[in-house]
Amino acid sequence: MIGIDDPTGLRFLARRAGCGKHVVTEDAAFQLSIYRLEPGAQVPGHAHTRSHDIFVGVKGEVRIEIPGPGPGGAFVMGPGGVCTIAPGTPHAVVNAHATQDAFFVLVHAPFDRFDLVPNR
Repeated sequence: MIGIDDPTGLRFLARRAGCGKHVVTEDAAFQLSIYRLEPGAQVPGHAHTRSHDIFVGVKGEVRIEIPGPGPGGAFVMGPGGVCTIAPGTPHAVVNAHATQDAFFVLVHAPFDRFDLVPNR
């Protein structure tokens, strides 16, 4: 069992400006990580063609943006909120808050098929 009462004390590795990642566990079936987005930071638009993303809000709020026709739009996720992104669905993640960090759990499944395709 994994329990994290306060994600602010974790060691986050920088992924890009304002975005840190802490890998909790990883195997072929999935990778479970905790992300920290500083105020105004974002994970730019991208897709995964062979794996799902499962987001769970931990602290603060993030906006998960899905562009284009179909189920496009934005989902605001707070603590306890859940959002799933199917393979091939472009998405971006934004912390629009001016002063608060946002934390969320992200599961990539299956991880042995994970890829990253930036939006063009």
